[in-house]
Amino acid sequence: MTVPKFKSRATEKEIIDDFTLEGSEITDTFESIEKVNIWLGGNQVLVDSLRRCLQIESPTPIRLHDLGCGSGDGLISLAKFARKKELPAQFTGVDANAHVIAMARRQSRHFPEIEYRVQNIFAEAYQLKEVDIATFNLCLHHFTEAEIEQLLQKCKDAGVRAIIVNDLHRHWLAYYAFYLVCWIFRSPKIAKDDGLLSIRKGFKRQEFHKMAQKISPQYYLRWRWAFRWQLLIFLKPEI
Repeated sequence: MTVPKFKSRATEKEIIDDFTLEGSEITDTFESIEKVNIWLGGNQVLVDSLRRCLQIESPTPIRLHDLGCGSGDGLISLAKFARKKELPAQFTGVDANAHVIAMARRQSRHFPEIEYRVQNIFAEAYQLKEVDIATFNLCLHHFTEAEIEQLLQKCKDAGVRAIIVNDLHRHWLAYYAFYLVCWIFRSPKIAKDDGLLSIRKGFKRQEFHKMAQKISPQYYLRWRWAFRWQLLIFLKPEI
């Protein structure tokens, strides 16, 4: 096993970045990712982030887009939270892989408040119209710094009021702990290889500070278990 470096972000593309990936490769991979994510409490960071946003901003209904939504497990967690709090909400998941969106729709069939779109979030055709909150749930690490800056600016230009980021802490301990977790869960090769690469493409604290400060002076950054960063960026001056 080659010992990786963690000083700077890795630049290789992950296998699931191939938008044509389909069949058992994609379903097995995302099912494994969801299982590990649930075990590590990953979606609790997302739910807590929405709760914190609503303490400052209380749009009615909540209009939220999850960019790079994957199989929709994050949106389902948010929908359950909104139902529990009796909050009217409109959730939209956006992903460029039609097969992933099909999987998300199947999993969300009991949640009519969630809709999905097959779109590339970088495309001009994708517009964040009447969106109050944009979320990037384990998504930003797939992109370069320039691409991330482009996406955040797109949210700001569209009048989004708050951005939620839940992403990975780039750290050697997280890397080897994930390797062990994959062994315990007998994760598929794609899920294991992509997961390890994802950690190498994750972020350090100062990288997130720099990212947020470029777009707004008002933000909240916190380290969360297990090796996650919770970043909330507020874009309206009155907040």
